[in-house]
Amino acid sequence: MNALQLFKDTIKEHPDVKIKLLIPNDEQMTATIGNAKLESPQVEFRIYQESLKSRITIVLVDKRECIIVETKDDAKEDSYAAVVLSVYSNSKSLVLSYASIFESLWKQTELYEQLKIHDKMQKEFTEEGTISVSTEVKGEIDDNLINNNQKEEGVHPQKPSQPGGKGRKQMDFSI
Repeated sequence: MNALQLFKDTIKEHPDVKIKLLIPNDEQMTATIGNAKLESPQVEFRIYQESLKSRITIVLVDKRECIIVETKDDAKEDSYAAVVLSVYSNSKSLVLSYASIFESLWKQTELYEQLKIHDKMQKEFTEEGTISVSTEVKGEIDDNLINNNQKEEGVHPQKPSQPGGKGRKQMDFSI
């Protein structure tokens, strides 16, 4: 039975159960997660950084029990051949320690995702601002060139009338 089916069955039997999975950043896993989110929206997935990549799997159940499994080769079809060591514990101190580690990593991945979104928005804003400023500067340069060309040709544009001024005429120029 694959893990996704196990999650579905667990959710069916216990609708109020919360399942959270931290998964290493991997192209194959990312595609699998996309499909899994569609099939089991109750399961929360987070992808953690490759620098945290580990061969240890931790399963926590209600902060009362945990299973820790170290794998040597995830590519093997037989899970018994892939496992180096596994430990089961219902020791409150051990389970709470692993729960604390898991929650810290969960929050860290959330903050990292928010930071990536912020950086993307900041980059877009900076690029948009650069385009806007360069357009304004280009407009100022164009205006100065037009005024300089007109001065050389003997045409002197007048400033628009100022509030409270003596009603100067404004000249419109077309290019």
